Amino acid sequence: MANNDWNRAKRKRKTIEIVYTPDSPTLKVKKVTGKNLESMGIPGKSGFELYPEEAVHLMETGSATISTTSGVELSLLEAFSILESNSVSMSKYEIYKQVKSTGLVVLRPRKSTIDFEKVRHVERAIKHKFAEKTFEFLVQMNHVPEESVPNRDSSPSYSNQDGHISMRMKPLHTDPSLISFLPIDLLQNFPTSRIIRNLPPPTKRPPKPCRPSYLPLPECHVANWTEYRLNTEKVRQNLILNRFRKLRPPSQAEVRRDRITVENVDFHVFSPASFSHRLPARPLFSLICYSATGPPLKTTELSELRNVVFAVEEAGKLNYVSMSGAPINLNNYLL
Repeated sequence: MANNDWNRAKRKRKTIEIVYTPDSPTLKVKKVTGKNLESMGIPGKSGFELYPEEAVHLMETGSATISTTSGVELSLLEAFSILESNSVSMSKYEIYKQVKSTGLVVLRPRKSTIDFEKVRHVERAIKHKFAEKTFEFLVQMNHVPEESVPNRDSSPSYSNQDGHISMRMKPLHTDPSLISFLPIDLLQNFPTSRIIRNLPPPTKRPPKPCRPSYLPLPECHVANWTEYRLNTEKVRQNLILNRFRKLRPPSQAEVRRDRITVENVDFHVFSPASFSHRLPARPLFSLICYSATGPPLKTTELSELRNVVFAVEEAGKLNYVSMSGAPINLNNYLL
């Protein structure tokens, strides 16, 4: 008996604790364990909140318990009544469970989490900083003596032949001022133990690199290192600004389409490989749950939707079809 109590206590430590409040559309998570909530619920400053289908699914799979605010633990049958009180039909819950069982991330539709006003403010500040740095380079080009760029052949080159990567490198510079401690005629036949043993000590001259610390830009011809550094800085700035361009606010048509989609679909489905609560992402597709015995769908609203999959329930069977009517295999989205 004591062993059973210990196993029960061990399972409870690994169980998510959820609190149900009547008349509330979401359930509060009291204790978080495991990784289930990484792809479920609504994270907030005060903790996680779950929609009824998410909480009941966790309880049905043995990953959570649901209790009332007074601490009374609900049975699974009582948990199913939470779905009914929140207008979540059993057919919609079964669709949620089936899509979830494939490994895909299934969430209630929500508006974009990107704060575009904040993005615009950060972008303006970065552009101003880039402009100041570029101006400093231009001033430096007029005041600093030019330091010529070494020949391109002094840098290594790479080749890929049938998957075998090889590197070719020209001999080191033979400038006596750089390597005066080595006889020039020994550079072509350097790796011998006798030569290494008989090497004279290096001169007291400050060490200088035999190769440039930067590689020339591809398809870019520059006259000096200052100009080269200016070009590399421009390349870096463009890479950063391109990331901001991808976060530009959508057009009015896209905003309207997203609003209509959020209002008319039941779930958004994401890839488990790229989903994160912290990073905004576009869903693989939107899901509309439809019962064959239910009211007809509004075709005027459907015409505005994009990338939608219909989950049709009929006589206990579920079929997934596209807007064209073609059948869909959900496992294909995991490939």
